[in-house]
Amino acid sequence: MSKALALALALVAAALSAAPQLGAGQTTEFPGCLPSIGLSLQRLSSFKSGPWTGTSSMEVLDYDPFSKLSAVVEARAQNVLALLVLNHADPANPSIHLRINVSTSAGEGGTVGVPNSVSVYNGYAALSLDGVPATAPGILRIYNLASGLKVGEAVLPGCAMPDSVAWTRDGGRIVVACEGEPATQVRAVVNDNAMCAAPIPWRTPANPVGAIAIVTATRTGSFTPAGSYPTYFYSLSSKLLSFQTYIDSLTDAAYAALLDKGMRVDPRLTKATAGRDIEPEYVAIPADKKNYNAYVTLQENNAVAVVDITPGRERIKAIWPLGWKNWTSASIDPSDKDGTRLRPVPGLYSWQQPDTIVHEAIGARSYLFIANEGDSKAEALAAKDLTAAALDPEAFPNAAALLADTELGRLSIDPLSGLKNGYDKTKAFDKQGPYNKLFAYGGRSWAVLDAETGEMVYESGDALEQLIAADPVASRCFNCDRNANIPDTRSDNAGPEPEAVEVFKLGNKTFVAIGLERMGGFVLYDVSSPAAPILGGYVYNRDFGAAPETSTSKLGDLAPEGIKFVAAGDSNTGKPLLLLANEVSATVSAWEVTACQP
Repeated sequence: MSKALALALALVAAALSAAPQLGAGQTTEFPGCLPSIGLSLQRLSSFKSGPWTGTSSMEVLDYDPFSKLSAVVEARAQNVLALLVLNHADPANPSIHLRINVSTSAGEGGTVGVPNSVSVYNGYAALSLDGVPATAPGILRIYNLASGLKVGEAVLPGCAMPDSVAWTRDGGRIVVACEGEPATQVRAVVNDNAMCAAPIPWRTPANPVGAIAIVTATRTGSFTPAGSYPTYFYSLSSKLLSFQTYIDSLTDAAYAALLDKGMRVDPRLTKATAGRDIEPEYVAIPADKKNYNAYVTLQENNAVAVVDITPGRERIKAIWPLGWKNWTSASIDPSDKDGTRLRPVPGLYSWQQPDTIVHEAIGARSYLFIANEGDSKAEALAAKDLTAAALDPEAFPNAAALLADTELGRLSIDPLSGLKNGYDKTKAFDKQGPYNKLFAYGGRSWAVLDAETGEMVYESGDALEQLIAADPVASRCFNCDRNANIPDTRSDNAGPEPEAVEVFKLGNKTFVAIGLERMGGFVLYDVSSPAAPILGGYVYNRDFGAAPETSTSKLGDLAPEGIKFVAAGDSNTGKPLLLLANEVSATVSAWEVTACQP
């Protein structure tokens, strides 16, 4: 642990020790000032959208300053598939403005699948939905937020599983990350020998290709339905950008350099087929209308793509690999069978694998903020599945002990990477070796990239897990999951899983909020100096003292999927807010943000 981190943790601990501690059955939250960064957080509300809880209950959120409404994706198929529109006129008592039923709940189950993501612009919401089946071309819709009227729709050819969507700042285009995940994550989908043959039908209708869709949104007219709100209609046309086209444009040396710098591509593929393995995740659009770049995380591939969205010149123009994390110089808890035990592990690495990405200008430069959540592939193994004989004795002299359940034995690792002599295509993926490195999934961190060069100017190391372990309340449930208070259950996966990111300005300072999917809540930093952030603290609304069998609905706000800052001028109260969509608890929480004296 660095001296700077140790000092920051000491300041946070001092602030927490001064706060009242609540017992089991009382949701604990930080009640005031984060002195190291001069911010005060007060939770105003946790709005429950329905009686349900669970995965996908509440997904991506966006806030529209024009209408002062928020739009949230509800994608829990057992209950409701909808675009929920909330009114935050009184942030302490938000209300449902309307619920726009989509997909199966609207009788369209045969053609329209699950909603994935939403982005708003001047009173309108762009919503991405899977096709049916999910591997079919996805769908983009535009809704009037005030009336709920659907004013535009298009099927996106070649865009399977459209995940993140983002309007450009002028409202004329919508960028869509077509993730193209396999329809089912089973190892049988990947046939090692078939992948080496020609032709290679690896990406099939059950395993579509990832891509970027650039959708032109043209207003075609306006009218006012009786008793409703004025509205425009939109005509939508799309252009698909292929990652294989970009890779084909590279020399062999340039492509090899991407791999050497940490872009993760299945080694059973070649340069001519590598595009089949690319899975775009999340889109960031700069606030500057003159900046015609979009930035897209390629989560499973451990990289960020730079996309030129200049009209008529659309192309993927760069991929920036994110390297890998060396756990020799940072501490990690890789086991769910050892309690809280953070330590360096020589020979262990991990892919960063960011989910959310945000673009922000600070001073004279622009930066990208990423949350290194991690995401495994179908072939993931527990480290002990490799057996000690598969580990290189020079790199791992104590291999048998290292693969114990209380060490690395249960940690999810990537069996396609870290091989001393490279991947052997004559062997099955789970029969490789020797390994002189072991690669886990996810950096358990967040990072800052230079938006001009892709250089990583800051990476938080082990700060997030150290912060949780030092928190007198949250440490009761260190690395617990998002639905039950069972400590240490996520240590053998990707730890707290930082997923959501929001960057905001207050006064002359810039801050970042990092949402932790598994633990819940968010961590705040002052990033006015992006290369040297100042840790503020961990803000949460979860009863970490509740018994493991406690109902999920009674634990508080769980699994932040999205965070949005509402500036004072865009808030009905005239005070800035942070809004969080909490996936598992099906809540939207509102936190008032004010300055306080350090």
